[in-house]
Amino acid sequence: MSYVIRPIVPDELRPFAQVWERAFNFDAKDEDLEAFLKTVEFDRSIAVLDGEQFVGTGGADSFELTTPGGSVKTGGLTAIAVVPTHRRRGILTVIMRSHFEEVRSREEPLSVLRASESTIYSRFGYGVATVDTSFQIERQHAGLATKIPTPGLVRMVEKDEAREHMPGIYDRLGASWPGFLSRSGAEWDLHVLDLEHWRDGMTANRFVVYAE
Repeated sequence: MSYVIRPIVPDELRPFAQVWERAFNFDAKDEDLEAFLKTVEFDRSIAVLDGEQFVGTGGADSFELTTPGGSVKTGGLTAIAVVPTHRRRGILTVIMRSHFEEVRSREEPLSVLRASESTIYSRFGYGVATVDTSFQIERQHAGLATKIPTPGLVRMVEKDEAREHMPGIYDRLGASWPGFLSRSGAEWDLHVLDLEHWRDGMTANRFVVYAE
């Protein structure tokens, strides 16, 4: 069966997102899509259609990735999904091929992603670039670090002020730390948005600034 592969336009974001909902078994709210709409690079989106039905999605975000001594243009693979009824038909391969062709056309030497299932992407040439971990320490076995010098002051700020300060801090740190990805203004807006249903029953985010 042949498929149509093309970018989407803003009015098609809902059927585009419906592929993710069906692939990952969740329901996106309208306010989620409204927030996400501001970050989408529609000319980099990839939609696979079976007739008029959206059955596969992908796309890329444009980044600069810091390297020792500078930075390089990078295509950030994103929004990968295939509806359950159309798996094992080569749709993901078609999406990946389209992405790589587009990355080459933009002269981006790197394609990167955060993978929910890393084993999927090794067959397309991706490898592990970084890992993370977390720890839980029982309080009776921990103590406060009291000898670390803290010449500055910490103050709580509102979200708007935090949004103003965070990009500069991030950019200064990222310039000297290989592997950092640049963030657009729209992505920072999304980063601090803090919609209520994202909190899983917790309070709104609190923000603090430390300054010497």
